[in-house]
Amino acid sequence: MVSVKTRGWGSSTAAVVRELADAGEPLKQREIAARCATSQPRVSQVLVRLASDGLVRRTDHGWVGDRTPLVRTYLDRYRTREVERESWWYALDTLTEQVERVVPAGERVAVSADLATDLTTPWRRPSTVIVWAAAPLDLSSRGFVPAESRAAATVIVRTTDDARLFAGVTVVDGLPLADRFQQASDLLDLGGSDRAEAVAVLLGLPDGETP
Repeated sequence: MVSVKTRGWGSSTAAVVRELADAGEPLKQREIAARCATSQPRVSQVLVRLASDGLVRRTDHGWVGDRTPLVRTYLDRYRTREVERESWWYALDTLTEQVERVVPAGERVAVSADLATDLTTPWRRPSTVIVWAAAPLDLSSRGFVPAESRAAATVIVRTTDDARLFAGVTVVDGLPLADRFQQASDLLDLGGSDRAEAVAVLLGLPDGETP
C-alpha cells in the first residue's frame, strides 16, 4: 500500500496527475508542462513530490504513474476550488431539459455528475446535476425555483476560478461536459454506493474496486 501525506493538492498538481494517469506511455517533463499549460520548473516540483509519495517514477523514456494509486490519491486529495457558496435549484422537467436551460445562462459552464456521467457511461437514472460556472448563476428567470436544501435540488451550481476545468470540457449532445476526473470527484461528493461504483467504471479502476 502506498503511504502519502494528507495535504491537499493545488490545480497544477491535479493537472499533472490527470495527464500521467491517462497517458498510457511515458511522458517527458516538457510534454507534461505543455499539456498542463504550466512551467517546467513547476512540473519538476510536482513530479519530485509525487515520486517521493511512490505515485510516479522516472524511466529512460520519461515519467510514468502507478495508475490505480494515482487515481485513488487524486480523488482523496484534490477538490476544485469554489469561490462562491454553491446554490441549489429545483425544476420538474428532465435533467437534460433543465441543463439545456442552464448552459446559456453562463459564458463558461461545465456539466458534471450525475447527468454528464449518464451521458457518457450510462449507469442509472440521474437525479441531480452539478453545473460548474465561472460566475454565479441566477436561474430564477429560467424556470427554476430555489431549493430548500442540497438534497432537494435537481441542479447544484458551483462557481470556480479554475480555468483548466472549462478548458477540459467535451461537448456531448450539445452540452459542455466536465472531464471524467471532475465527474468522479462530484459523484463521490454527492455520495452513495452506486455512485462509487460508477466512479470505478468511469475511471477504469480494477474490477471489484471502488474508491
